[in-house]
Amino acid sequence: MFAIVEQEPREFPHLNQLPDNQKRTIRDWLSRLSNTADYKRGVDAQKAFVQNVINYLQLAEDDEKFRGSFIEDYTFLNIILGAADTCGDGMAH
Repeated sequence: MFAIVEQEPREFPHLNQLPDNQKRTIRDWLSRLSNTADYKRGVDAQKAFVQNVINYLQLAEDDEKFRGSFIEDYTFLNIILGAADTCGDGMAH
């Protein structure tokens, strides 16, 4: 992912401390992003899309409220959970 935007890989220690089931959900979501229309639209669109994903991951790393839990509405993990259950473009939202 970082190679696409020509950046050095980052560590996300707070995300890495999440329970295993939550980390697995994030990994599953990330692994499916290449199936989205935004990812397949071309090099420039792909770079912008991947940069947005990285930005969301960084925000989740930096902001506990955004990172949230599976219980709260409109938090990072709930967005991921909902997106992981969809296919295609739904995973990007």
